[in-house]
Amino acid sequence: MSSAPHQRLPDWARERLTASTPEGWETVVISAPTVSSGDGTNTVSDETVHAVALAEAYFGFGVPAPLVGHAPRLRWAHSASAGVGNSITPALRASDITLTNSAGVYAEPMADTVLAGVLHFARGLDFAVRQQAGTVWNQLPFTSATRDIHE
Repeated sequence: MSSAPHQRLPDWARERLTASTPEGWETVVISAPTVSSGDGTNTVSDETVHAVALAEAYFGFGVPAPLVGHAPRLRWAHSASAGVGNSITPALRASDITLTNSAGVYAEPMADTVLAGVLHFARGLDFAVRQQAGTVWNQLPFTSATRDIHE
C-alpha cells in the first residue's frame, strides 16, 4: 500500500485487474506499506518477498535491489515512475529481467502545471490571493504596469 494516498490502488482498480487476469495466472496486490515516490525504496516487505518468489512480472515504484534476489523467475518489471535510476543495480543488470517505466505519462500533467504556474503570475493571481487573505480588493496591481501593491 502506497504511503501516498493519491497513489494507492483504488478498490475498483484492484477488482478490475484481478477480474482481467488470464486464467492460470494470479494477481497479487501487496497491502504492506511502501514508499511510492520517485523510484521507490530499497526495502522489500516480507509480503512482497513471498509474492515475487514465483512471479514472472512485477509492477511497482522502482525495482528494489533486494527484490531481484528473491525473484528468480521474474522476467519483466515495470516501474510506475518515470525515473528508474535507483533500480539500475548490478543485480538487475546481471539478471534477465526486462525493465520498463512510465516515462512520458507525466508529460501532459507537467505541462499543465507549468502553464498553470505561468498563468497564475501572468494574471496576477498571486496579488489576488494575498488580497483575499487580507479581505482587501485593490485594483491597482491589476491596472498598474508595475503592479505595485503597496498602499
